[in-house]
Amino acid sequence: MKKIFLSIAIILVAIACMSCESGLNEKENSPLSQFQENPATVTWHGDTDEWVQNFQSYVEVYSMNNRKDTGAALQYGYRLAVKTIGGEVFTRIDFDGSSSVLSRNSEMILFDPATETVELRMPVEEPESALLKLLSQESAISRINLSLVREESARLALDVTEEVNGKLLIDLPNHLYPQATNETFISRRVSFDTANDTLSEVEIVSALEDGTIVTSTVTPIYEDKDGIPVKVGVVTVIDSKAPELDEGFELEMPIYNSIEELPELSLEAYEALKEAGNVADDQDMVFGNPADPSYTETIYEVYQDLEINNVPDELFRLLLH
Repeated sequence: MKKIFLSIAIILVAIACMSCESGLNEKENSPLSQFQENPATVTWHGDTDEWVQNFQSYVEVYSMNNRKDTGAALQYGYRLAVKTIGGEVFTRIDFDGSSSVLSRNSEMILFDPATETVELRMPVEEPESALLKLLSQESAISRINLSLVREESARLALDVTEEVNGKLLIDLPNHLYPQATNETFISRRVSFDTANDTLSEVEIVSALEDGTIVTSTVTPIYEDKDGIPVKVGVVTVIDSKAPELDEGFELEMPIYNSIEELPELSLEAYEALKEAGNVADDQDMVFGNPADPSYTETIYEVYQDLEINNVPDELFRLLLH
């Protein structure tokens, strides 16, 4: 029999976290507020009327889980560079530390940036559909060629909906993707903003082998740069819904679904409970029903010092052959 003890000590710790900085400011719960309070520096080299051919930025990755976290915390960072060379998209990721990744349409390598020693080389399965190639390119830092999107969608006879509010919705069938081994994809939908010619959202719904339904929603965040929409980050929300509750839990304390629901306790009352031996430390506290494994995880990718059309070919020389 599993027993879950929600201690007074944990309540105090959770309340204390509300006043602490957690990387991103938590004045508002809206994902958009994270980027408004942490604006990116965007430098556009050359004519802004040109399509984006390349860009580079330092990316900070924050995340929070609604079952255990009280705010978004910095997880790691990396430098991202993307450039189209000879009609092919090259991507370089330099992680904080000693490893880097280079990729192109057909291959990817892991290497040591200090010595440029290639540690691993592997093929990359390139999507056959031109539409999937367009959507998979990280080079979509600004406007997307929606005329090409419409043409390819018509060629593939995809389900396309033009909404009156300026949204273009496309449902992507499973046969366009390779089959996954541990999950079944239920739906994939992509939406575009036709007023700005930008990607609005990608939603993927899938079912795991145990019946869990996972809905992943990816939303690019844009800022206006001299009238041009520029992507300054991405918000990914992963909502996992378990089919049933776990058995064998005996709840001995009330359930709190968020830090806002926790009762406040004065320091004097806490000290009295502690002296009486009624305080226990539990680092594994979860919000909500502990018998429910469902959760929502939010991941923020925040671009810093974004430079557009100023990436040298030299960064990709290990794959330029």
